[in-house]
Amino acid sequence: MNFSPRLPPEPAIALAVLAVLTAIYWTFRSKASVRKGLRVPILLCRLTLIGLLLLLFFNPVASRHAEAPEVETLLLIDCSSSMGLDAPETRLDRAKAWAAPLVEARGPGLPPRLSAFGETLHQVDDLKSLTIAGDSSQLGAALNRSLDAAGKVLPAAIIVVSDGRIHDRAELSSALARARSMGIRLFTHTLGDDAPPRNATIRHIEAPRSARAETRVPVRIALRTDGYEEGETLSLKVLDETGKSIAEQEIQASPEPIELKLPITTGLRTETYRVELSEDPREITTADNSTSFTIEVRTSKLRVLFLEGTHHRRMVAGKDASYFWNDMEFVSRALESTGEIEVDSFTPLSQRSDSPNLYYVRSFNDGYFQLDPSRGFPARRADIFDYDVVICSDVPVGNFNHDQMESVVELVTQRGGGFCMIGGYTSFDAGNYDRTPWEKITPVDMVNFGHGYTKALTGFKIPAAVADHPIWKILDDPAANRKLLDAHPPFTGYHDIKRAKPGATLLGMREDGGGPLLAVQNYGRGRSMAYLSDINGGWGRIYLGWGGDATGNHVSPDAQELGRGSVLFRPPPTRAVFSDEAITHPSPYYARFWINTVRWLGENSVCQQKTGLLGQIESTGLHPGEEVAISAEVFAALPLEELPELDVTARLSLPGSKPQRLEWNAGRREFTGQVRIPDAISGSVLSVLFTARHRDETLRDEIRVSVLKLSPEFENTVPDRVLMEDLAASTGGQVVATPADALAALQQVVSMAEKAETRYVEPLWDRWWCWLLILSVLTIEWGLRRKAGYPARLLER
Repeated sequence: MNFSPRLPPEPAIALAVLAVLTAIYWTFRSKASVRKGLRVPILLCRLTLIGLLLLLFFNPVASRHAEAPEVETLLLIDCSSSMGLDAPETRLDRAKAWAAPLVEARGPGLPPRLSAFGETLHQVDDLKSLTIAGDSSQLGAALNRSLDAAGKVLPAAIIVVSDGRIHDRAELSSALARARSMGIRLFTHTLGDDAPPRNATIRHIEAPRSARAETRVPVRIALRTDGYEEGETLSLKVLDETGKSIAEQEIQASPEPIELKLPITTGLRTETYRVELSEDPREITTADNSTSFTIEVRTSKLRVLFLEGTHHRRMVAGKDASYFWNDMEFVSRALESTGEIEVDSFTPLSQRSDSPNLYYVRSFNDGYFQLDPSRGFPARRADIFDYDVVICSDVPVGNFNHDQMESVVELVTQRGGGFCMIGGYTSFDAGNYDRTPWEKITPVDMVNFGHGYTKALTGFKIPAAVADHPIWKILDDPAANRKLLDAHPPFTGYHDIKRAKPGATLLGMREDGGGPLLAVQNYGRGRSMAYLSDINGGWGRIYLGWGGDATGNHVSPDAQELGRGSVLFRPPPTRAVFSDEAITHPSPYYARFWINTVRWLGENSVCQQKTGLLGQIESTGLHPGEEVAISAEVFAALPLEELPELDVTARLSLPGSKPQRLEWNAGRREFTGQVRIPDAISGSVLSVLFTARHRDETLRDEIRVSVLKLSPEFENTVPDRVLMEDLAASTGGQVVATPADALAALQQVVSMAEKAETRYVEPLWDRWWCWLLILSVLTIEWGLRRKAGYPARLLER
């Protein structure tokens, strides 16, 4: 017998001595009526009880020996999708051939119990039953289930045959720790070739969430062409819902990731498009050669605030008749002819006045126009925010106050609107706009590099790198369009600003390379443009007729000055008005350019959204298990200081998906957060549902995204030999190269397990008779006390 106290013995001995003294004191300090002859037996009972309790405290134990339990061995073979690679003899075929001698072996612990794992673990009767199943290798879960199923038969060793492409590393760590604690060794054998198999994959899709009907938009696509010879040709197509190809591009295979931008033209309504990468029968899978994305088509009209300072009336010579248009009409009629753009035109009563005299143009007639003196440039911030795009062409700066200019800046930076400044005698630095808030949203540096204007003839050169910009898509045929751009009309005047701002895109420059003529930029949430020549008047008189030859129209380069001030609207009384409502635009290329420009500038405008809540997601193609950043902007009529108080949430359109609260980001003025796409998801499309609540008002928005179900088995197919070595080493096992090595290792482990004796200690006090003895002493002591006449309560003594 040995003692194994759980606590230091000194405190227990001290307490026992104190208990003995207390028992002696209370036994002999009784009243005279207590029978004195029973005091000693009572004291002996109490001392016996104290001794028994002290003995229990010291925990008497006895050493015992147990025979080694029955043992077995396990053989786990990976049957996930990657084990079907390396045909004609696949990895699984090689695993079966390697494991055959083990399955046929006989002896203690042999043959090993055979199980297959992939996404799940299942026991099989023979090697012929092993088939490819599962799109992931869950070895950690398989080990845990194997240890749970061991029961009374302890596995002495486990052999894992796999390519090492394991996808539950976190659970694998806990399973290895559990195997170590149970003394179970792992032996590993790795299969597979290092050369990547042939597989082309669409990895990522990024497309705009929404656009206007029949608008050119870019779709960014990321691809991989693993296992292909460098330079092999593949075809990439974008198909509409009818299956018609709307964009195609040939790509060259590369060992590096491929990223490209494929422009498409949206349809008349919201549509789901499909991206298809050409299939090769030699690929390991074609399931990742196609995916889809959705672009919402906005149906509300773009609203344009067009400010023009030029007062010219110009003749157009058509096939059947001649007529007059005002220079402002060349832009306004082009935009309104689309049926999806509304234009409010304003012009100053006098272009030479630097005080507010800007009025709404009520109508045009035979090149003349009529003003509405009761309606000037919008004075209220909210009225400016009703527009998507502001175009300012040769208007004196004195027509705007500081608040109006700041509202236009906010329209661009915070509401995603567009702004365009066009040249003329009163524009840019020549018109002192370099000292206004509009300078910061203009994409050319007129502060440091502005040198006024010059009335010299200059050609217009379009860099080849920007010829595919949406603004420059004048003709559908790329070759014809490039030829047309190379023949862009010249200008007879321009602003001599030497440099565009950093971050701006130069869409046009002077033919001599001396400086920009057309620059654009993304600014805040919106976009802006600087057009450094004039689009009509004197500087643009040649440009104004761009495309007239294609329609048989001729726009006269000479124009009639309509005057200014009190003589502005006095057409000759004998002039016969020609009805030109049905006449097509005399300058189709000019018209197409400004239609493209306005659509591009207003593409991000919040006025085009259907709700006061605008959700955004960083990608329209997501992967299972991926965390993606999301954000939400609220455009309700609320003061800025109240926005952080909103309860804004987002969730996935899946059963049981819980709303995630988005946090206010003061710097970005929006709510931000993340959502995680579940690992197991059915279907290829889901939605992110946004909700914003404020008092009794609830705003909602929804974004549809595609789920790119790329099998993790084919993400990286190179065998992970390092992992397999680490698995074996962490449990005291080893890598086994041949079946003979594996059999020898199993036999050694089983032999050691059979010879091992288990030593353990057994507490001696945990017996029925021990507890009966204690109970008996207590009963005797209680009976003696009652017989001796001790009071029932201590206070009566």
